[in-house]
Amino acid sequence: MLWLFLMTLFCFTVLAFQHLRLLRQVRRIYCDLFEVNKGDFNQRIRLQTRYRTVAQLVKECNIFINKFQANMEHMNYLDKSRRQLTANMSHDLKTPLTSLLGYVQAIREDPSLTEEERQTFLKITHQKGQKLQSLLNDFFDLAKLESEDSLFDFKKTDVVRVIKELIAGLYQDLKKANMEPVLEIPETPVMVWADRKSVERILSNLLSNGIDYGKHGGVLGVSINKEVKLTWVEVWDRGRGINQEDLPYIFNRLYTGEHSRNKNFQGNGIGLTISKRLIEKHNGSINVESHPFERTSFSFSLPSAKQ
Repeated sequence: MLWLFLMTLFCFTVLAFQHLRLLRQVRRIYCDLFEVNKGDFNQRIRLQTRYRTVAQLVKECNIFINKFQANMEHMNYLDKSRRQLTANMSHDLKTPLTSLLGYVQAIREDPSLTEEERQTFLKITHQKGQKLQSLLNDFFDLAKLESEDSLFDFKKTDVVRVIKELIAGLYQDLKKANMEPVLEIPETPVMVWADRKSVERILSNLLSNGIDYGKHGGVLGVSINKEVKLTWVEVWDRGRGINQEDLPYIFNRLYTGEHSRNKNFQGNGIGLTISKRLIEKHNGSINVESHPFERTSFSFSLPSAKQ
C-alpha cells in the first residue's frame, strides 16, 4: 500500500509540475499576443517547449502575426498612396483649372479684347479643358485597373499596324517638336495576343512621353523584335534622359522625380503607371534604360501570336 501511495503521489507531483509549466507557457503566449494587440507588430513568440501541440500553436501564432503585420503595412501604404494621390490630383487639376477660369473670366469681363484675342482665348480654354479631361480619364483608368474592374478583349492584334496608325496621328506633334520618326519595324504584320485598345494606350503613352521629353534629340524611334513566345516593342529617343537615381521609381504613380527628364514636363507619372499595369495584365514586362542625349528607351513585351 505504501508503495502504491508513493507512486500515486509521484505521478500527481509530475502531472502538477507539467500542468504548471504548461500554464506558464500558455500565459507567455497570451502576454506576447497582448503586446501585438496593443500595436507592437514586431513582437514574436519565442518559446522553447517540449509539447508538440504548444510548439505548433506558437508556430501558427507567429505565422498569423507575420501576415497581420504585412497586411497592416500594406494598409498603411495604401492609405499613404490614397492621400498622396489625392494631393497629386488636386495639384494637377488646380493648375489647368485656374488657368481655364482665368481665360473664361477675361472673355466675359474684358471689353477691350478684340475678336481675334477672344478666339485665341477660346482656343486656349478648349486646350485646358482637354487637359483636364485627359487627367481625369487617367485617374479613373488607373482606379479601374487597380480595382480589377477593367475588361479586356484578347485576340490577335497586328502591332505593326497599331504603330503606323499612331505615328500618323502624331505627325503634327512630331513636326512641332522638330522630331523625325525612325521606324525599325517589319513591312509584314507582327501578331501579338492582346487587347488592341490596351496596346494603343501603352504605345500612345510611351510615344507622347518620348515627344514631350525627347524633343532635344530630334528623333523618336520605334522598333520590334519578335521572338517565339514574346514580342518586344521599344520606344526610344535621344533627349535629356532620366537620372539613374530616378529609374527604379519611374513607374511609381507617387514619384515625379526632382530632376528626371525635363522639369517643364514633370507630371503625376500616371501615364507610365497605367502602361505598366496594362502590360502586366498581358503577362508582359517593361524595362527602361537611359543615357542622356544618347538613348532613352522603354521596351515592353507582349505574348506572341501565330501569324
